[in-house]
Amino acid sequence: MEFVSIDHGKLVKNLNLAKSIDDVQACIDQLSRAREKIAADPRSASVTLAKLQNGMKKPFDQVFDDLKEVYNGQGKYSKQLDKKFKDKPLPTSSYDALVSQRALINRAIAMHLLREGQFSVASTFVQEASLNTSVDTMDVDTANSYTTPERKLGVNSLDSEALRKQFADMHNVLEELRNRNLLPAIEWARANSKALETRGSNLEFELGKLQFIHLFLGGSSSDDTKNIWEGQQRALEYARHEFGRFQNRYLREIQQLIGAMAYCPNLQQSPYRRIFCNDDAWDELGSTFMREFCSLLGLSADSPLHVAATAGAIALPTLLKLQNIMKEKRTEWTTQHELPVEIPLPPAYHFHSIFVCPISKEQATDENPPMMMPCGHVIAHESLSRHAKVIPLKQLELGIGIFPPGSLEEHESLRSKLRYDQNLEAEREKMKGNPGLSAGYLGSTGFRKVVKCTILIKKKEGMSDEEFVEYYNNKHAQMATDVILRHQPITYSLTYHLSSDRRRMQDILHGKAQLLDYDAICTFVFPDWRALAKFMYDKDCKALAGDHGNFMDESQMKMMVGDEFMLVEDGKRCEHQA
Repeated sequence: MEFVSIDHGKLVKNLNLAKSIDDVQACIDQLSRAREKIAADPRSASVTLAKLQNGMKKPFDQVFDDLKEVYNGQGKYSKQLDKKFKDKPLPTSSYDALVSQRALINRAIAMHLLREGQFSVASTFVQEASLNTSVDTMDVDTANSYTTPERKLGVNSLDSEALRKQFADMHNVLEELRNRNLLPAIEWARANSKALETRGSNLEFELGKLQFIHLFLGGSSSDDTKNIWEGQQRALEYARHEFGRFQNRYLREIQQLIGAMAYCPNLQQSPYRRIFCNDDAWDELGSTFMREFCSLLGLSADSPLHVAATAGAIALPTLLKLQNIMKEKRTEWTTQHELPVEIPLPPAYHFHSIFVCPISKEQATDENPPMMMPCGHVIAHESLSRHAKVIPLKQLELGIGIFPPGSLEEHESLRSKLRYDQNLEAEREKMKGNPGLSAGYLGSTGFRKVVKCTILIKKKEGMSDEEFVEYYNNKHAQMATDVILRHQPITYSLTYHLSSDRRRMQDILHGKAQLLDYDAICTFVFPDWRALAKFMYDKDCKALAGDHGNFMDESQMKMMVGDEFMLVEDGKRCEHQA
């Protein structure tokens, strides 16, 4: 890339057409004077044109000389680009999963244009793309005189004026946010307050918080004491009118906003500088608003077309290398619905886990979903159907029976297939003694015989230790406690690893401590694996997961689960029999 950068610098330096423009303007001025002279005295036309012919040669030559250096720079730069970025054919396969899904691709493109606010372009695209549909589709559609271009593309929902109006409203709100006007966004959030609260979103409060800051700083835009006072008063009046309904959940944040008044106009050196002097707050809130808006429409936060194109660009180098290897070894890529190699995508592009059945070695799909055993093991539904009639009763007693959670009808069907005629209560009693669900390790001593789940937590970027502890202790952990208590927990505790703790440890070890880059450890202790599984599959755990983004970096979360071997307890050595 070094030579490309050098030639690019030369091109930028020489790409100055000011001199060429001046020379061209000189030619135009000379022609204009000749025209005026001929208009004043037509008899001098021949003499004037003869002089003009000789006089124009030099300016034209000068223009060409000026452009020659620019052309040479462009040529050298193009050669360097071609040399560095060689034209490589895209990987091809006869097993293209989307080759017959043109309508799906067109829908993604049209929806992307709508999300970007390009409504006229989207309408034109739908009209023109419909002309390229297959002959068979056209034949079917012509039977219906009311068939629209959107229906030919399989994108009939794009014909909805309501959908277009919603996207138009979204872009209008975003435009107002760029103009520092929060009122349209606040009105939208207030109208959708219940839906946002159900999702665990804090958008409505964040909009009100930024409005408070905007009013607060709007009064301190100059050194005029009167303006500073007026700004504080407007912000305080807004807080009194709007923040009352947020006190139960955001009391700490409201106290910080009000407390900042004591530091005005010296906010830059105050403890609240991060809150009131955040240049990225408006852009971040705009992104949050778009994400929540799309979520309430049942759409993903990011454009599927953008996500697919980005993931494809990341995968291209690996696929090109794979194609070369297959060409050398004369093999073919024969799997249509999965890639033959792993593509390392960023964490933001990991939308769901992939389950492979341990029996059939097949990947689960919507038609063949994973099914959970009482012992926690999971296999695919087709494996269940194939082997249901031959699973021995002894395996059922050990917990190797598959009962999909939340599906009583299928549960009864499976019981019939497995000829398991005992009643449900007796079945549960057997499961209580299930060694596959019991804590501890077979044949071992000294263990507590519990299931201890330890989770490493990294706080949200930009959050102080005090804010992190306050939110975790008094909000998230309190919600989690209500859910955990339903499932016979032994203990639930939080251990913090704050900046002050790290400094003390470094002082003790003279700066040589190898410390984990995490801020807290969350620990659950349950009597057995069944209790842990029931907690993790509790329907209210979804609400807990939705709250993670308010105080932690979920992508950095790590977990370990197992039993404890006790060496010292209650200040005494534990004696273990061999």
